[in-house]
Amino acid sequence: MILIRSREGGFVSQNCLKCGKAYLVQEGQIPDLDCDSCKWSPKGSVMVKIIDKNYVYECERCRKRWVLAELLPHWSELFPYCGLAAPGDGHFER
Repeated sequence: MILIRSREGGFVSQNCLKCGKAYLVQEGQIPDLDCDSCKWSPKGSVMVKIIDKNYVYECERCRKRWVLAELLPHWSELFPYCGLAAPGDGHFER
């Protein structure tokens, strides 16, 4: 599985590298990250938060933020089209 930016506005999904099928991402599936600004890296020092409906990394020490979607490739760079319903879509089912 690989995390990708699947829609404008920062929606993130994960796709299977073998078949390309898209799946929703849960907060617990997002990998940990060390702060590249202050180099502080105790486990849990960079937290994942949801801000304006986007996953955002925030360093607890220096408060630097990274929007996850901005770090990821767009789905079209790696996969052919594969629709994925998202929360708010009329046909979304969990």
